[in-house]
Amino acid sequence: MNQEAIITLDIIDSKKMNPSDLDRFSILGKELSRLSIIEELEIFDGDGMQTKANKALDGLRTMVAQYCYFKFNRIPVRQALGVGEITLHAERLLKSAGPAFEISNNSLNKLKAKDELSSIEFAFKELNPEWILHSSFLSDIMHNWSRAQAEAIYFSLIGNTQMEIADNLRISQAAIHQRLKAAKFQLLKLLLNRYEASF
Repeated sequence: MNQEAIITLDIIDSKKMNPSDLDRFSILGKELSRLSIIEELEIFDGDGMQTKANKALDGLRTMVAQYCYFKFNRIPVRQALGVGEITLHAERLLKSAGPAFEISNNSLNKLKAKDELSSIEFAFKELNPEWILHSSFLSDIMHNWSRAQAEAIYFSLIGNTQMEIADNLRISQAAIHQRLKAAKFQLLKLLLNRYEASF
């Protein structure tokens, strides 16, 4: 069975945002689509986005990277990752279908009711009790990230070393190390490893 990772995202309290921020969301989404971990990305309804990770293995990394990117750009989002088959591959991502899409879309609706930031759910139901716990843990630590911490995590997740991030942001490597430590990046890496081991 070919597993795919679909992430559905929306802006939190988008009705309270300025139209210029919604325009910026669309621009930022297009910039994200250039990442190698993203195969396809589509904006919908002005405040929503759906992403297909390049590989199912990259699903969680992609979801966290997207959250961080929007966080340090001052756009609050929540996301639901659905892992499963895609049974209909349409020309547009939003026209495609299958369990991965159904899980992601349904999970996002549940997130709104729970007031959490992230959800990770698999078509393999036996994995989900564990990932309900992991999702709550991830939401909790993500909620506490500062914009500066989210920026450091984003660049780490897309493959930059601490020194490269420091050079890019024109600060010391020690400052980047401290941001990642305060954000519990080591725990996040353990969670990413556990996700990847699920395949």
